[in-house]
Amino acid sequence: MKESLVHQVLIIFLVIAIPATTSGLAISLPGCPDKCGDVFIPYPFGIGASCAATSLNSYFTVTCNNTFQPPRPMIGYPSASTEVLDISLERGEMRVYGPVSYNCFTSNTTMSDNSTEGYNLEGTPFIPSTTRNRFTVIGCNTLGLIGGYMHSNPDLYLAGCYSYCLGINNTFDGAPCTGKGCCETTISPNLTDFTALFVINQSSVWNFNPCFYAMLVEVGWYSFRRQDLVGRLGFINERANRGVPVIGDWAIRNGSCPKEGEIVPRDYACISSNSYCLTASNGPGYLCNCSQGFEGNPYLHNGCQDIDECKLRKQDPKYEELYPCKNGACHNTPGSYTCKCRIGTRSDGTNSGCRPVLSRAEQVVVGKGPSTPSTSDQMRYHGMDTAKLQKQSMIKPERSGSGIHEGEEVARMAIGVDAACEHGGAERAGRRMPRGVESCAGNGEKQSWSQAVAAAARVRSGGRR
Repeated sequence: MKESLVHQVLIIFLVIAIPATTSGLAISLPGCPDKCGDVFIPYPFGIGASCAATSLNSYFTVTCNNTFQPPRPMIGYPSASTEVLDISLERGEMRVYGPVSYNCFTSNTTMSDNSTEGYNLEGTPFIPSTTRNRFTVIGCNTLGLIGGYMHSNPDLYLAGCYSYCLGINNTFDGAPCTGKGCCETTISPNLTDFTALFVINQSSVWNFNPCFYAMLVEVGWYSFRRQDLVGRLGFINERANRGVPVIGDWAIRNGSCPKEGEIVPRDYACISSNSYCLTASNGPGYLCNCSQGFEGNPYLHNGCQDIDECKLRKQDPKYEELYPCKNGACHNTPGSYTCKCRIGTRSDGTNSGCRPVLSRAEQVVVGKGPSTPSTSDQMRYHGMDTAKLQKQSMIKPERSGSGIHEGEEVARMAIGVDAACEHGGAERAGRRMPRGVESCAGNGEKQSWSQAVAAAARVRSGGRR
C-alpha cells in the first residue's frame, strides 16, 4: 500500500476573460507582459515579482512555465504550484486545476493506491468559492469527507456525502450526483485549510469499482459516467490528468473599503479614477471595480476608461440591443451615452429610441407624403385661417420655383416645437426651443399642433404680429 502525504496546494480561481484586452486597454503594469500562453494576467497579478503587487501579497506573483506549448501560468511555490486557467478582475475570481483524492483496492481490505489531497490557503488572497464549487464523491458504497478550518476560527469544519450502488448497471450516464454512483454537497464560506478524504478503508465493490474519488470541483463541470467507476484510476487518466477546475475568490485581504470622509490608506488598491471599492463577499478584504460606463483595470493609474457605446453599436449589431437608440442619433458621453431624436421625431417612451412626431396621415398634410397640399390646405386642416394669418404677417405667401414652401418650413419648425414640448418642457425633454419660442403650453402640457404652427410662424416672421 502506497501512502502519500497531504499535498497542500495553493489554489486560485476565475471565470470571465478580461474584456479590456479585446478593446486594447492596458491590464498589466507598463513594460510587463500581460499574457502567459492563452491566459491574460491582469495586475495586481503579474508575471514575476517586479510585475505583481507583492506589497499587497506575495502570492499575486505568477510564474510562466515555458516548458509547455503553449506556456502555462503557475501560482504558488515551485514545490506546490497550481496551474491557472483564468483570472477575473470584475468578479474577483480565479480558475485553476485542483487535485483529486482517491483510494484504490485490489480486494475487500487491500488498498493498492491512495492519495489524500488538500489546500492550505492561510496568508494568501484566495478562498474557495462557496457558490461556484461542490465537494463531489465518485464511487459505490463510499463516504467522502471534506474537513479543515475556517479563517481565524479554531473549530474544525467537517462535511461530506455518501454514494451507493449495487453494480454498474444500477447507474446511468448523466445521472445527477444525488447518491447513486456519485454525490455532492456544498462547502462552508471562508475555508482556508482543508482536505478531501475517505473514511471507509475497505471495499465490497472492488471487483467492478476499484477506485473511489473525492474532489472540490467547479459547479457544472462534472457529469457522471458509468465508465468513471471502471478500472484503476480510470477517471483521473481519462478526464482529470491535469486536475479538475476549481473556482475561488481572491481579494485584497489586508484592508477594507474606506468610509466616506476617511483618509485613504497609502496602500489602497483602487487607484484609478472612475473606480470604486466593494467589500469582499467571501472572507475579509475588498475588491476594486470600474464605475458603470467604464472598463479596464481599476488597480492601475487611469486604468478605467470610458466605454464608447456609440462606437460599439457600429462595430457589432449585438451592441444595438445592449445600448439601444432606435431611429435616433447616438452621442457618447463620459460613462454613458445619449440618444437624441432628430427633427421631426420624438422619444418613443422607452428612452432608447425615437418615433415620428406626426402619423403618416399628418406627414402628408405637412408635405412629407407623396401628395403635398398647399400651405392653405395644411392650415385649414388644423382649423387655421390662412388669410387672417397672412394679413397679420404670421406667414408669407408661397413662393414657386424655390423647391421649398414657406408652409413646409413653418410646419417643420412646428414639429420641432411640438417635439420639444412632448414630455413636459424643453429643458426636461433635453431640447432647445426654436429662437423666439419661449415656453410650451400651459403647465408643461403638450402644445397643440395649431399652437406650434402659430409659434413657428411667428419665428419665421421675426416676431411680427
